[in-house]
Amino acid sequence: MSYRRRWASGLVCILMVAGAWRASAGSIVGDAQPLDGDPLPEGMCKNAAGRLFFHSQGRLLWGTRPSWDDSVPVDFPTNVLRSIVVSEGTSALRQNDGQLSGTSLVGSLLMGEDSDGLPVKVVVCGSDSEADPGTNWTLIEAWNPLSNSWENPCVATPEVPNPRALLLSGTWDSTGAHHDDDGKVAVACETGALAKCVTWGYRPWGVNYQGRPLDQAHQSCTRMARADYCGDGVSHTTEGNVIDHYDLLGVVELDSVASRAAGERFEAAWGPDGAGCFTRLRDGHSVEEVLSYECPGRFQKRQYNVSLQYNDQCLYHVDPWSQLYLDLRNRTITSKP
Repeated sequence: MSYRRRWASGLVCILMVAGAWRASAGSIVGDAQPLDGDPLPEGMCKNAAGRLFFHSQGRLLWGTRPSWDDSVPVDFPTNVLRSIVVSEGTSALRQNDGQLSGTSLVGSLLMGEDSDGLPVKVVVCGSDSEADPGTNWTLIEAWNPLSNSWENPCVATPEVPNPRALLLSGTWDSTGAHHDDDGKVAVACETGALAKCVTWGYRPWGVNYQGRPLDQAHQSCTRMARADYCGDGVSHTTEGNVIDHYDLLGVVELDSVASRAAGERFEAAWGPDGAGCFTRLRDGHSVEEVLSYECPGRFQKRQYNVSLQYNDQCLYHVDPWSQLYLDLRNRTITSKP
């Protein structure tokens, strides 16, 4: 199996450094220090291994819990936390490489916002830039009004029982679109697509070997990871789906020999606002679900296939057709190697 192949519905991807080594929750939380000598409120940053919400996360964008009520389905379109307000502006958190760091926020009681824009109390318990060199992880807790306790707002999985989070510049809305906002940072839990795409090499603060910014590639990746064909936030991936992704940016190359041996077939070419063209739906549903109901008029079926790089053939494409900005591609495994 190719080293690039990703589990689209779980963090069991081979590339993840977390699989080889992860800082323990204790080592991250242990870095937390109260600011100005004031003690942290009672119970804060003490429950790293406490009550957690477990579920696979393939369809999630932020990776945060949909509700403090555990009976709410994990893919329900709400979140207990989506962003954190940064009163000093995101520039105060920006490093020389452009990445945001939460180190200066450790021990701070902050105000966040949920999916309804309502305020949420948040604390940054610790930071970690050593587990995955070049990536600044933070461990955060939010106030759960149902249990009257501080809890990790990220969705946990058996592989990642106490998820960390990245602080990404700006915000994302329910359609999956990114918005610049110097006063807020998005909370990207490592069990969601926003953080997953960073670990796949598409760092929104970075550039490729030609100096081309990767922010749009990161946005395209979030659409690809969740199989968001219409660019409306609706995911078409399911538990156990495996994808093999590659790009035209020099970040990830396709191993065409291994791909053929694995029986992979082309699925889609991706841009920041969804798929530019596709051949099949990842969840196995009829393409009419997308063509006629979810985003009618976006895609057209050609009388002949559109030929892309690596001999990929695309059957349904946006109108007017253009490969501009469709730098990410993926194949799906349709038969065992």
